[in-house]
Amino acid sequence: MSDSRDWTVVLQAPCGECGVDVGTIAAGDLAGHLADSIDAWADLLVGPDAVPADLITRPHPTTWSVVEYASHVADVMDLFQERIFLMITEDNPTFESWNPDEAAVHYANRSPEHAVSLLRGASNRLGDVFESMAPHLWERTGSRADGAVFTVLSLSRYFLHDDLHHLFDVTRAKS
Repeated sequence: MSDSRDWTVVLQAPCGECGVDVGTIAAGDLAGHLADSIDAWADLLVGPDAVPADLITRPHPTTWSVVEYASHVADVMDLFQERIFLMITEDNPTFESWNPDEAAVHYANRSPEHAVSLLRGASNRLGDVFESMAPHLWERTGSRADGAVFTVLSLSRYFLHDDLHHLFDVTRAKS
């Protein structure tokens, strides 16, 4: 479910909820953090302790299921990869608004295995972008429609927080 808070604050300080401090992650470490998070998602979704019925069931009518969150993270990876490409090919592009709740209408019909497949594919593509980024491109800029300005590095960190925060949300809910 979409959240109207301004999450850009996580670029300046650790997240007050999940504790992740993405502002300290070096560009060269982004792909590794991404790969680690996808391994955690995969273990959660198809690991030995996974219970498919629990993963596709919403814990509350206004809270996505684990599969829905995982599908959202995969979509966000693809969205951020597109935005990074815009930033490195255009001068200070403005990103179109994206409605995660609109995209989510298809998430509930996915299996945990499908969600893992989507996560792995999207993370491989985004991880390749992180690993192949020329050093001078990390400082290229782009803006959201609301005026928030990002560099490629800050946008990448912002995405990583989204991924790790959702993983925190679903693992906290299981506790």
